[in-house]
Amino acid sequence: MTIYGYKRVSTDEQVKGTSLQTQQTIIEGVAKSNLLDENAIVWLEEKGVSGGKKFFERPAVEDIEFKEGDTIIVAALDRFNRDVVDCLTTVKEFKKLGISLIINGHGDVTDDANIYSTFMMQIMAVFAEFEKTKIKERQTRGIKEKRDRGGYLGGKIPWGCEKIGLGHKSVLQEKPERRRAIEAMVRLNADGKGSRPIAEYVSKKFLKVTHQTVIHLLDELGIEKGQPV
Repeated sequence: MTIYGYKRVSTDEQVKGTSLQTQQTIIEGVAKSNLLDENAIVWLEEKGVSGGKKFFERPAVEDIEFKEGDTIIVAALDRFNRDVVDCLTTVKEFKKLGISLIINGHGDVTDDANIYSTFMMQIMAVFAEFEKTKIKERQTRGIKEKRDRGGYLGGKIPWGCEKIGLGHKSVLQEKPERRRAIEAMVRLNADGKGSRPIAEYVSKKFLKVTHQTVIHLLDELGIEKGQPV
């Protein structure tokens, strides 16, 4: 039988702080109260790993071959899992394998005789998932607000634009020549010019552009080849 102490933090700030040591102290106390040897604990430590990631796919766990009779101790439910579905699925898998999961404050939640603790774990799992949903909503709202004010959301910078500023304060700004370049593309297209001659003209006169980008921009405007403005 192996006793595992599972510790997890999801941010760099927590890694640098005292959270991991605090969790270890709690886990050692839980081991003692359950008449387990705290000195025999094998530590599984996750740094910068989200609680929403499936338990068996986490770096500290994925190569461990848990066996019947093993015990896993965690300092709190949210250190174990923040995804309600994966949380309950993992507990079910532990039961099938004969592995005990002891959560501080709830006891052995894999013990069917521990009805109260199992019930509390399910409630806590729901609240943990709810909190995760709220975080996602805040992130989505933040992205929308940044998009509305022209903020740069990452990824490829659109043709004819440039990034101004650093980090979360960065914004996209259209270069002065972009609008005139697109007007020239539309005009030359209406005159029957192909994408390559258009790209050559715009590159010399305004901004460097490929013929593929010319095709893409005209397509975005809903303009077909030779279509008048």
